[in-house]
Amino acid sequence: HGGNLCGTEICEVFGQYCRCMVNVEDTRVFSSLPTREEILTSLHIGGMNPDLKKYAAEQKFEDITVHIENDQFPYGKSTVFEVLDDFGITKYLMNMKSIVKIGPFQFRNTPTFFNTIPEVIDAQHETEAALDHYFFHRNMAPFIANRLIQRFGISNPSPAFIERVSIAFTNGYVDVNAPIGSRKYGDLASTIAAIILDKESRSVILDADPSYGSLREPLLKVIALMRNLRYVQNDGSFVTLQGLQAIIGQESYEMPSIFSFFFPDYAPPGDIAVSSLVSPESVLLPNAIGLINGLISTIKFGLSGCYGGFISAWCSHKEIESGGDYRASVGRLSYSATDMTIGQTIDDLATLLTSGRLSNENRKLFKEQIQPIKSNVMALQIAQQLVISSPEYHSTGNTCDHSTIRPDVPKSRKTCKRKKTLIHIMLKGGCDSFNLLVPYSQCHGKNLYKEYQLARGSIAISKVDLLQIDSSKSNQQCKRFGLHPKLTFLQQLYDDGDALFFSGIGVLTRPVNKDDYVSKTKTQLFAHNTLQAELGRLDPNGEYIGTGMLGRLSDVLTSAKYSVNTFAVDASTAALEGVMLDSEKVSVGSKKGFQTFNPSAPDGIVTPLATVINQNEGISNNLHSKTWSKAMHEAIQRNNKFFWAYKNSKLENGWNSFPKTDIGRQLRMAAKMSDSSDCRGADRDIYYIETGSYDHHANLIPSLDREFGELNEALNAFVSEIKAKGRWDDYTIVVTSEFGRTLTPNSGKGTDHGWSGSSFIIGGQVKGGNILGQYPTDFSSTSPLNIGRGRLIPTISFESMWNGVIQWFGVNDEEDLSAILPNRKSFTNLYTETDLYVDGQDSRNINCEGYGDVVSCIPTNPDLYSDDWWALNDDFDNDDNDEYIVGDQSNGLPVEYDDTESSHSDIIVPITVVITCSFFIISAVIYSGRTGKLSKLLTALGFRWSKAQDEEWISIKSRYPAIVGESLSFEVVENHRGKTRIIPNVQHVA
Repeated sequence: HGGNLCGTEICEVFGQYCRCMVNVEDTRVFSSLPTREEILTSLHIGGMNPDLKKYAAEQKFEDITVHIENDQFPYGKSTVFEVLDDFGITKYLMNMKSIVKIGPFQFRNTPTFFNTIPEVIDAQHETEAALDHYFFHRNMAPFIANRLIQRFGISNPSPAFIERVSIAFTNGYVDVNAPIGSRKYGDLASTIAAIILDKESRSVILDADPSYGSLREPLLKVIALMRNLRYVQNDGSFVTLQGLQAIIGQESYEMPSIFSFFFPDYAPPGDIAVSSLVSPESVLLPNAIGLINGLISTIKFGLSGCYGGFISAWCSHKEIESGGDYRASVGRLSYSATDMTIGQTIDDLATLLTSGRLSNENRKLFKEQIQPIKSNVMALQIAQQLVISSPEYHSTGNTCDHSTIRPDVPKSRKTCKRKKTLIHIMLKGGCDSFNLLVPYSQCHGKNLYKEYQLARGSIAISKVDLLQIDSSKSNQQCKRFGLHPKLTFLQQLYDDGDALFFSGIGVLTRPVNKDDYVSKTKTQLFAHNTLQAELGRLDPNGEYIGTGMLGRLSDVLTSAKYSVNTFAVDASTAALEGVMLDSEKVSVGSKKGFQTFNPSAPDGIVTPLATVINQNEGISNNLHSKTWSKAMHEAIQRNNKFFWAYKNSKLENGWNSFPKTDIGRQLRMAAKMSDSSDCRGADRDIYYIETGSYDHHANLIPSLDREFGELNEALNAFVSEIKAKGRWDDYTIVVTSEFGRTLTPNSGKGTDHGWSGSSFIIGGQVKGGNILGQYPTDFSSTSPLNIGRGRLIPTISFESMWNGVIQWFGVNDEEDLSAILPNRKSFTNLYTETDLYVDGQDSRNINCEGYGDVVSCIPTNPDLYSDDWWALNDDFDNDDNDEYIVGDQSNGLPVEYDDTESSHSDIIVPITVVITCSFFIISAVIYSGRTGKLSKLLTALGFRWSKAQDEEWISIKSRYPAIVGESLSFEVVENHRGKTRIIPNVQHVA
């Protein structure tokens, strides 16, 4: 633009800044009486309330009051207009505009509440003004309306519905036969009334619309069962539901983030995503089996810890087997169907649990299957289990078309190809990677660390604390970089040549600069939901709607005759969705693991019927209902397969070699599953893991210390385990985050949402010890990559990195690569397998026998509750105590049935045995306490006693019969901390 280095002659260079001549012009706006609309549109500077200041004169008009400070100039700059705005708020606005001019440039002088020397009260006033600005913004009413309508059961309200509720929110009342509300802006009574009384909420005609309604929230389904089937607490106390977040994904006061339990615009893969609709509650579908098992447990055993129950209480699955046995419960359902026929009972349950939506086909099916059951109690509880397993219970839309049947999950077959595993770890929240990888020294005459330190201020890592790495073979400004001090194992991997960094990486539609990044970027920037979704999709132009990048990778590999299993750990399967509907994918929670459906009676009547009622996908079925049924149908079959695959696998370094953290559990699950690839028939495993809480808007230093410390420990444990298995060359772990963060800190010693960041990959064949991409060479505000506040533009895309990883994983055809990464050709700096990996061979084992034979991880005679069952269920790092809770039932011990129709009617002998054994146990304990003989004997065998309360007992290692006489055996149980205790086993009576 000419002039000096500041770009204009009106500014002069002043050190590293530009000093410009600034003029502020204050002028009046109106010289005569304006309209109310003109005042609200043109005036932006507040005036003093006449209650606080005395004016010379006052003139009142129909909708305007004019407060005059000087009679000589009734419409001068100091005149204040008093009007009501569109929200009913009284505004006092000065008749003045203030313009800042710098040469030919000008802008409005924005108001501030801060004095030259600000005080606390100034900050409070400015905060209140900011909140008022948001609350009275024109977008507030439709925003609130849409969100509240979604919470009341309609995921995709029409624009007209949103408008009607917005009007009620703005006006503060709604007139439905009689006015409701205070007539004040933001009145929630009128807003809620407008929602629940609107025709779109109440019209039965809309039930025929496949997009109408929603999935119900898991917690609401738990409460609905307990309320409608009359749950009664044994002792009349308040109900306490424990650990629901891990079981169903939702718990009161336990929101996993500030965004609640689900994103309001989440679209699950399939029909809903393809239809451009949303289903927020679908993000919790990975917890479907845990939810159903908890509901079934409540029906059969009361509120207990039995078979996936909703409270943390010890339940002996060797004693509590039959439905109707409430000994381990603290309360139970009291619903009775006395004097009702089976058909009437089903109709009554349909009304109570599905608001009458249970389809006629399902009512008929349930009646036919329950009719032959002789026990009324058994028939009633099976009817309840079937209703809560139906899609009608889990959605608010109708299911009516049974014309199309979903195919069963295909059988696994043996493969002889080399096995490879790809793990994508997504650090949720936006990792601050400027404190992950830091410039250190030898920066070609530039002190880049000093620039980093100046830019980061209070959140900069001290140079003496950084872990140095050699980057001399990288094409970077500096020959030495530093890693975060907690990443000691990552430093070791880098030095060993097994870790590779990508700097300046981020979500891109195409290469951009400061001037065109807004127009050329299709993804909404700086938002968690949009960038997390795009990182999983990598399809900014929407060529493959409803699919994820890893899902498309699975499709291509499956078409090439690879056998692919994909797992989403503590995440939805959105990133794993492909075009092929029969791909092997499953979502699993790391705290509870793979759960079989209905473990209390896997061979009973409920399991096959639940499969049948969830296998229909007729074209006129409600989309939310279909989404639930699809997830449930696949989970019932696949979870059973993967449960046994996990159960029959082992860890070379032991269970306790992994830390008890979220990422520790997640990687332990991936490590343990690697042993089962043969029985799963898999030669390609893909894991998508979401972990951490990296959204550090405050206290970045201690928070990142904790997060990186946990990540470092988990990676160390995982790599050590895989190396012990001899398979490190077969693994690649990709670690990314949805965006980097700002270079500059905020006032809370944290950082805010940015764009460019750093990622890394590790693996046995990775060509490590290198930093690819372009690490920033300028940390100043004038950097060509800095778009403001230290938000830097990425210089390489995630496609650039994934291109080479995907080639290593077995895809080299250009057309296939473009199917997986449809936007890859927008970039010229794509890395190849040769860039990222050392030479390797993807070969077939020529000595392999039985190629193509059907294989299965499920044993011939499966025993769900063998000794090591606890290591798969109650041992997933929960905080349950091991107390055996016995309910004080007034009607004794009702043991009436189980789904396999086992006979448990004779309880006299078991009671006698328990009483007799208890006597011997107490006597033995007293005797040992006095003589020390029993404890000495146990000590000689290598055992030690420990307290039972609050321990998480893992696995029964062995049994030692005849320790006391010949009539009693003991179980030795070990907890997470390596401690043991001795449990008398009253069922092992000689």
